[in-house]
Amino acid sequence: MTLPGKVYDAYERLLQGFRQAAEDASAGSVFLLPSTHACFSSSNGNTHFECYLHLKDWKWRPERTNERVSMVVWAQEEIADKPPEILKSTVRVSYFTTQDACAKLLHTVHFDYDCPPQDNHPLFHAHLTSEAITIPAPQAREIRFNWQIDPAKVLCFQNAKIPTSDMTLSSVLLCLAADHMVTKFVQEYVKSLKKIENNLPTPKCDTLRDSLISGPNNLRSWHWFAHM
Repeated sequence: MTLPGKVYDAYERLLQGFRQAAEDASAGSVFLLPSTHACFSSSNGNTHFECYLHLKDWKWRPERTNERVSMVVWAQEEIADKPPEILKSTVRVSYFTTQDACAKLLHTVHFDYDCPPQDNHPLFHAHLTSEAITIPAPQAREIRFNWQIDPAKVLCFQNAKIPTSDMTLSSVLLCLAADHMVTKFVQEYVKSLKKIENNLPTPKCDTLRDSLISGPNNLRSWHWFAHM
């Protein structure tokens, strides 16, 4: 079984649209694996997507600071073919300051979604970690991450899980755009996302949908534990 061609095309447009938005906004450089189709593989009857992005020398905040930060995004998603639904998503974002040949980790954000979910885990959640994304050498060369990561340990308690909205890859990229681009370019990027959203697989989270429908006026975090 394989995914419909429109799903592959939607991922391609997602990544290329993000790179174009960064270029238009002069936010910083985006380096990603050259072929989106090469990011897909099949296993256990499902499709797996994996990619690395290097956001090099991005402005901390648009038009408000001269400081720069470099980020590495590592996305892994498992997708059921019929219908196309995300069964698992892990998206990590490592933030680095760089000088000469050295990259110093600030922190990593780890976004998770699992179906079926684990006990005591919000369906979608994030936690901070002190573990830098380790990029295999071939991929590091392709995305031009040429620094050595400073081995000094960053202290960070990583067991505090924060309930979030859907933070699969498309949502993470939108948040990065919103953090580092001025409003008009974020709005243009949102328009490009809306054109492909019907072709991107959505998380299989029926319990959360049912919970929100039954209590639409109460958006407290118990909804995110509805599967329990």
